[in-house]
Amino acid sequence: MLSTKSVSGAHYRVGGLKGWEYGNDFQAWASSITFKQGDTLYFEYEANMHSVLEVSEEDYKTCNTRAPITSDGGKGRLVVTLREAGATFFYICGLPAHCSDGHMKVAIPLSLPPTITPSPSPSSTPHSSSSASPAAAAHVLLPLLLLLPPFLLLSL
Repeated sequence: MLSTKSVSGAHYRVGGLKGWEYGNDFQAWASSITFKQGDTLYFEYEANMHSVLEVSEEDYKTCNTRAPITSDGGKGRLVVTLREAGATFFYICGLPAHCSDGHMKVAIPLSLPPTITPSPSPSSTPHSSSSASPAAAAHVLLPLLLLLPPFLLLSL
């Protein structure tokens, strides 16, 4: 899986040790990871042997290389920071045969952040301090005052 953690997220080399190379099972690799917002993907391969295109879901399904969202131009390295929690990002190789045979395409789903449920507000009960009468409060406080040393009572 080849990943490292940082404050902003984990860093993943797409495809693990093999990288973005023909014959790698990218979907199996991706399905073994829970990707999160802020994670970084590193696409690495021999320059001009492949390319990386981020495409729409429809273009991913049909291996359409004509309208990429982003492209690395076959430079051998693309770094992508995953920014949108809950979204799925689609990447294909720009060489149509490499995508259409299913070997060089990967869908990266991002998990949603955990939801924080507010803690229930305390319910008022007949025994809560907010409903206690001044006489009840004095009944509790007077015995405590008797325990204080006399010099502290003078400062009250």
